[in-house]
Amino acid sequence: MNPLFSIEKVFLLADIGNGKNNSYHVGDEAMFLQNLRKYQSLGIKVSASSRSINHKDLGFNEVLDIYIMNIPALLWFVLCSYIFRYFRLNLFPKRFRKTVEELVSSNMLHVSGGGNLNSFWPGHIYYRFLMITLADIFNKEIILTSQTIGLLKSTFHKFLLGLCLKKVNVIEVRDQAYSRRVLLNLGISDTKILNVIDDAYEYNFGPTLSRNIKKIIFDRFPDVKNKLRIGISMHRWPSITDFGTIKKIFEKLIQNYPNAYFFIIPHHFDDKNGLDLDFMTRLFDKNMKHVGFFDYKALIAIANKTKSTPADIIRVATANMDVVISSRYHGLVFALSSSVPALAINYDRYYSLKNKGLLSNFFNDSKTYIVPVNEIERVLDKTEKIIKNREKIVSELKFINKKLAKKYEDKFD
Repeated sequence: MNPLFSIEKVFLLADIGNGKNNSYHVGDEAMFLQNLRKYQSLGIKVSASSRSINHKDLGFNEVLDIYIMNIPALLWFVLCSYIFRYFRLNLFPKRFRKTVEELVSSNMLHVSGGGNLNSFWPGHIYYRFLMITLADIFNKEIILTSQTIGLLKSTFHKFLLGLCLKKVNVIEVRDQAYSRRVLLNLGISDTKILNVIDDAYEYNFGPTLSRNIKKIIFDRFPDVKNKLRIGISMHRWPSITDFGTIKKIFEKLIQNYPNAYFFIIPHHFDDKNGLDLDFMTRLFDKNMKHVGFFDYKALIAIANKTKSTPADIIRVATANMDVVISSRYHGLVFALSSSVPALAINYDRYYSLKNKGLLSNFFNDSKTYIVPVNEIERVLDKTEKIIKNREKIVSELKFINKKLAKKYEDKFD
């Protein structure tokens, strides 16, 4: 690969931008923003595709992505790629033509994390296949970072990924073992695969902005003074079958710690307070004493006042917790990278792979910090142990973070 200093412009592909009802995904934005700010600090221009043009004052050229719904559409777009390459005719849909032009005028395609290359979301596989194909036929450098590869349940998905990922220069995976095995089974050379920490691990934006956000957050929640701060970040799980049991466990948790303040921290939300917020609003009564919600209106108000993003706010809020309980992968990333003890709740095999892979970077016995959702009652005793040993765990996390920070810097170089 060419040295980074020879690169003048990068095309960042990330699953970002507001979707239906202004939906916002904190983890995807955090990985993207960290990479964006790294490139900008080096004077490298960035173009990036998103679901909608809505990133203001972030200093990059934002163009639209295209969610490819089916195989015939994918085949047509791949054909358009070759026609554009060899006949200079841009036959792509009108709204997508600028995106194609921005990619081919860049030196490198950087597919920013995270877990979209699996059979749950085939449209993401198709889009990445298209963009990697375009970059390859125009002789661009191609890297993938912060990836979780799989679960892959379709032979066709395996075929597509095996075909396009062989054209990639570097593939960084974040779950230690599983994704590497998947890639090797797809025929990807082991020399291309690197085990790394997530792109959002060192997601930061300067101490002044962090202080401003922190002040506003705690001005909004004056009851938190001198209390144990426990952050809760839970998925919206439409297929959950025992919601009542989960609700009772968290009600019991609140009863067990009358001197604690519980912050409800969403990672996927929209302007209707749906998704994670909808799920957690049903788990926690907004009228409960010492329970504070970061809802859509509050997040946007803080973002506008501080000239920040919702991802920045969630990052700062999480870093200022004493303990975090999260089923969200980036809820755990934000906590652990700030030396905040965290307990993972794993809903399915996919999140078990991601969360265990992350925790193994920080703890020799990661099982101590994991609760499968079918054992949700274990949240009570495991949280108690974490709180009891919090100072020791914080000290251990600070030590490991010193080493991981160096590893992250080496990764980016």
